[in-house]
Amino acid sequence: MHNFPSKDPKALGTDLLFNAMTLRLNPEKKYFSDNEVEVFFDENQILLEMHKLELEATVKVRDMDSGQAGEVRVTIPISTGNVAITPNYEQDGKITKPRFNINEVKLEYENDKAQIYCDLD
Repeated sequence: MHNFPSKDPKALGTDLLFNAMTLRLNPEKKYFSDNEVEVFFDENQILLEMHKLELEATVKVRDMDSGQAGEVRVTIPISTGNVAITPNYEQDGKITKPRFNINEVKLEYENDKAQIYCDLD
């Protein structure tokens, strides 16, 4: 969860105060292990690819004029998600420690299927 620093909402061009935001990447099936992941090896990189994902963002808001609180939730279908990873190895004495750097994340979204929900008390 990301907490927003308190700023004047009017300066941001809105009457809503954004309190906190949560981002989730949901697979088609409940558990990531039940979903198909394609793995490709290219030069010194590992590329992981998944299909049929959903990006979900939830933002807690408060109307500055009325004091009403609520949340805005956005869901966006992701047709393909790619993660490029580079393995590195660090020598610590006699022990080799593998480390993985995430170089790039690409999400191809279906903007025409995005849904926005708003619930104010």
